[in-house]
Amino acid sequence: VAVSCSVLAVVPLWYVARALFGERAAFWGTLGFAASAWPARHPAECMTEGPFHLAVALWAAALVSARTRPWVAGIAAGAAYLLRPEGLALLALGPLWSWWRSQRRDALQQVVVAAPIAALLPLGFLWATGTLTLTPKAAFNYEVGVGAADSGFAHYAFQAARLPLAAWEELGWLWLPLILVGAWRARPYGLRSDRKSTRLNSSHSSVSRMP
Repeated sequence: VAVSCSVLAVVPLWYVARALFGERAAFWGTLGFAASAWPARHPAECMTEGPFHLAVALWAAALVSARTRPWVAGIAAGAAYLLRPEGLALLALGPLWSWWRSQRRDALQQVVVAAPIAALLPLGFLWATGTLTLTPKAAFNYEVGVGAADSGFAHYAFQAARLPLAAWEELGWLWLPLILVGAWRARPYGLRSDRKSTRLNSSHSSVSRMP
């Protein structure tokens, strides 16, 4: 199940990359996802990352497509939260994204759809154990992580120092540099396009004012 979900995530991920950066980026982005260490290894070990990949990719595709589908984004965000604590971010980011784009109805629809799905986790955990917690995985990670450390600052400082090497290992020695290069190239490309468009409009205005 984990591997199948991660494989299926390639489809909405391709649509997201194409909508944001074009077909060439979509090809290389999905190839990098399929061949990098983390997306390949963790689902193969029957971990929650596989279904989580699919939920996040569907959530993003539902929001950036030409025809937004807020109810799909709501279902995907709720499912992502059931799978991993990080899914809680999608419950907030999706409605905020739609609200920022003046799609008030879409934002409300996401909340209405996602809220009852996400509520299954804390309510089910409360019914089973008598303890209310937003996510048992986060509680477990706290107990074995910063909760068990003598100093919270020292714990996070140590984890931050490990992050660069961990990123190389988890994302892949080949793919992480390509990700960084692609992110760098995408930013100035957008700035250059804006400047070029501004110069072009300015020249058209000058020509139209000429006698």
